[in-house]
Amino acid sequence: VRNAAPRRGAGAGGERGLPVAAPASAPPAAARACPRRRAGGAGGAGGALLGAAAEAFAAIDGIGRHIPECQTNIAYAPRRAASPASVLGLDGRIVSTMSGGAIFAGRVALGASRHAAAAVVEASKKFPSVRAAVNIRYDPPTVDTAESLGMSAAAYDRSGEPAAVKRAEGSSVSWGVRSALRGTRRPPDIVYHRGDFGKEPMIMVLGTDPADAVSKAGRIAAAAAAAAAAAADGRGRRGRGRGRGAARIQIK
Repeated sequence: VRNAAPRRGAGAGGERGLPVAAPASAPPAAARACPRRRAGGAGGAGGALLGAAAEAFAAIDGIGRHIPECQTNIAYAPRRAASPASVLGLDGRIVSTMSGGAIFAGRVALGASRHAAAAVVEASKKFPSVRAAVNIRYDPPTVDTAESLGMSAAAYDRSGEPAAVKRAEGSSVSWGVRSALRGTRRPPDIVYHRGDFGKEPMIMVLGTDPADAVSKAGRIAAAAAAAAAAAADGRGRRGRGRGRGAARIQIK
């Protein structure tokens, strides 16, 4: 990222207080494989916030179980962002490991996110306080966990997507978020869909900044892990109870 010189001003992604830089060239393959590669370069203070949030997300215990097949990105938009091109994202994504952890092997770059960035841009049109999003894997218990924590959820149905939207490249997420937010009076914490033919189901966790979105994702992951542990403990207790009963029958 040494060749990504920060610059301030208007233009793509520019706003007062959120300096941006043009995306740097791709790092060497060896650098991209480093588990603890520091994010940096583009975005100045905003890029530093996003980079720190990416590392914090990758450090969440067991977060790899919540990373989707398409991997995870985090987007951070300036105020009044007009398109994903003006939004900071992660050009290398966050990927899961076999141990259930995660690795952030990329860096912050302008225009590096399409889906998370499109979600932020669309949500911020109705709720300007929404400026960040992180995508995690969808499954019904995850939505239930988020709602049990007091988070609000909004959903849309990908099977109802108009043909014209499907044909327009990059329009599906914007249409979906706009549909999900229709009739809502406050910004939801998560927006999700259950997928469609050839389309992976997904949850977008929204926040006021990257740290806020990642914090919500971390709370969901921690609560989900606790619920899974409690369920496993319950199954173990029932199994031990059946074993003791069988032993008593044999003794008789």
